[in-house]
Amino acid sequence: LPLTRPHDAGVPVHPGTVPGRGDVEWPSRHTGAMTKLWRVAVLLPALGLVAVGSGFAGWSSVMIGAVVGVTGAVALLVLRRHPTHRIGWLLAVQSCLVAAMAPGGGGDNQWTFVAGQLLQGGWVLAIVCPVLIAYLFPDGHALSRGWATWIVAFVAGYVVFMLAAAGDRSGFVEVFPSHEPPLPTLSQPVAGVVGLVALAFVPASLVGAVISARRRYNRSTGQERLQLQWFALSA
Repeated sequence: LPLTRPHDAGVPVHPGTVPGRGDVEWPSRHTGAMTKLWRVAVLLPALGLVAVGSGFAGWSSVMIGAVVGVTGAVALLVLRRHPTHRIGWLLAVQSCLVAAMAPGGGGDNQWTFVAGQLLQGGWVLAIVCPVLIAYLFPDGHALSRGWATWIVAFVAGYVVFMLAAAGDRSGFVEVFPSHEPPLPTLSQPVAGVVGLVALAFVPASLVGAVISARRRYNRSTGQERLQLQWFALSA
């Protein structure tokens, strides 16, 4: 008799799953930790809705509130059954990041100026989680180690872009005339070059997400392929 046999496609390859039950996880022995994770998951969308409501600015806030609420609700549905699932946590974080971009008057105080400077390039916060989900859906894992390395690289590019945008004095003065940036800034040529190079990671990450999803779809079968079809339709 052979010592090994071919891998059954119906048996999951990731640890912590039950054969024949899809992504159903083994009961965790750390019930207290799971309860704390669940409370944090509920808190993130709630904080997002509070942030939108506190800076209400008409229909724009209504639309952002709807995005925050729907995204948070889907996140809670996922995390209620699988408290450690990466897709659910990315959706929960996304609800807060969208709320951070909500319009509203913060007044003329130091914290408003600090937040305004830090969020000059904050528009990337609205796309980072959806892009990550495109790479990780549906099981929460990258296709390979190479793809995981690329994910780390473009996320670092997003962070560098935000730092370069925050260090751009001219951008701050346009938004807050007659005020100086509360945080240190970069010289104009440095901020421009660094920001432009880091910005290139944004379209590159979008193209990579399409390629990754396409390759995952070509390798998928059965339920996973159906999930990816629904994902492509929603996207």
